[in-house]
Amino acid sequence: MTDSFFGSMLFKDRYRIESRIGTGGMARVYRAFDTNLKRPVAIKILHDHLAADTTFKQRFIREARFVAGFNHPNIVQVYDFDVIEQNDNHVYFMVMPFIPGPTLKDVMEDLAANGEQLPHERVLEILHDLCDALSYAHARGMIHRDVKPANILFDEHNHAVLTDFGIARLAEGSSLTQEGVTTGTPAYMSPEQVNGASVDSRSDIYALGIILFEMLAGTVPYADESGISTMLKHVQAPVPILSDHLVDPHPALDIVIVRALAKNPGDRFASASDFYLALKAALENRSVPMPLEHPKPTDSAVVADGTTLILGTQPSASVPTRRRFPLPLPMLGIGAVLLIVVIALLGRALIPGAATDGESEVPSMTGSVPDYVNSDFEPDSATSALWPQSSTSTLTREITADGFYRFSNQRPGIAATSILETEGDFHDSLITMQGLLEADSQPASAYGVVFRYEDSDNYYVFAVDGSRRFSIWVREKGIWRELRGSDETWTLNEAIQPLGTINELSILIHEDHFVGSVNGTVVADVEDSTLPAGKAGIYLATPEDGSASALIDSYILETNLGAPSMTADH
Repeated sequence: MTDSFFGSMLFKDRYRIESRIGTGGMARVYRAFDTNLKRPVAIKILHDHLAADTTFKQRFIREARFVAGFNHPNIVQVYDFDVIEQNDNHVYFMVMPFIPGPTLKDVMEDLAANGEQLPHERVLEILHDLCDALSYAHARGMIHRDVKPANILFDEHNHAVLTDFGIARLAEGSSLTQEGVTTGTPAYMSPEQVNGASVDSRSDIYALGIILFEMLAGTVPYADESGISTMLKHVQAPVPILSDHLVDPHPALDIVIVRALAKNPGDRFASASDFYLALKAALENRSVPMPLEHPKPTDSAVVADGTTLILGTQPSASVPTRRRFPLPLPMLGIGAVLLIVVIALLGRALIPGAATDGESEVPSMTGSVPDYVNSDFEPDSATSALWPQSSTSTLTREITADGFYRFSNQRPGIAATSILETEGDFHDSLITMQGLLEADSQPASAYGVVFRYEDSDNYYVFAVDGSRRFSIWVREKGIWRELRGSDETWTLNEAIQPLGTINELSILIHEDHFVGSVNGTVVADVEDSTLPAGKAGIYLATPEDGSASALIDSYILETNLGAPSMTADH
């Protein structure tokens, strides 16, 4: 297609093309004048190659009508569309309002040229507009598929307006993509897009997370001269820590970014509105809201291989209703299967001050280091075999029929650890555990996440107890040390649920920096270099005058802060 459109009239002599605004991989955009309504408009003319198959016209009309029905201030409206014959070609075009403002890409490039960045207040305003637009579209079944700064315009009121809805979905159905070319822009593509898997609203949330990172850090998290290399980084590379790019570290923002850019869509924010609320809380230095489950956009979801996953419901405040976290199925088309073989090992350690028993009670199996482990403790789940299951007169470790990991300790004044063992150790990781202390436990009992475990005398633990308190410790050569450097070793926090109710504990581990949160509230932000790496597991401690029993509902380990769970060739 040439620019013979300049000065020409399209669609019954109504629209006069005046100048070309820009071009992209899917279309050219022109400024035009509507001679009927006497107003400037923008006309998007799709490239010829998108119309190479015989069904494109029907799909174009269907998509254009669908998007034309949108009525939202932060989504560019489609005024008109048509297909005409010109120079023996079919010309597909959409007519939209002409928005004279710059794109977000223009704004960020200008700021970068002057060594500046957007203030947090402006970042929040922009994300409010974009999340509102995506929430509206997602609720109507439309996934954008190509959210990027070049598709974000600013109107006369400086509000962000998202454009190009429906274009990427049209491209996905063209003969070009059927030959193996994925749609989207490499710097903003989700892992599932890179691998040609099914996408849903969480792919748009991933792209929004990339844009947020770029606005705050001045660079995209994955950058490479080669588009293929960039796409592979989305699949394989760790999620960069935002604070590494900031003058002042911001742990709450780190948590938002890690969740938005999770390799597994099920570990991202469930909706654009959840994403915005978490960002707003982080920027206002409030608790980052993170739900006690990882819900999906619908009650069921069909994954790439056609399997339907039935999703669970939110538990009540006091009774642990079973939530089903689907085992991450193979979604990658790159590489071979990453075999996850672990050992079941139970060691004993002390509440600070008591003696430690490091006896291993089950045989070990070694294997490669897993990038991602999601244990939902369903009896027939493959990951259930990764945890110790045995029983003595004082210790019980079992998978229950209703899908919990019961870890009981009847020995007063002793802490037990249940450790996942692999050939290698973990350094940077994100561990999220959901569970509760059963009602017959002593309130001073504690349960939590073990990380960088070297042996029974050397590891870290982040824990809560039945009295709504938390603590974070290092055990070095059999000696305990609380990491916050305060006189208080256990601290009351209202975010923690009491005995008999579920808590979500999350520990973000990056180099010597540890950020612990409970139910979305950051309660511990510490640094320590005692132990450089180690394994991960579960901690359960009893006071001197009682016993403890914990029900663990899920345990998610992401090494390298976001590596995928498994890889498999389709």
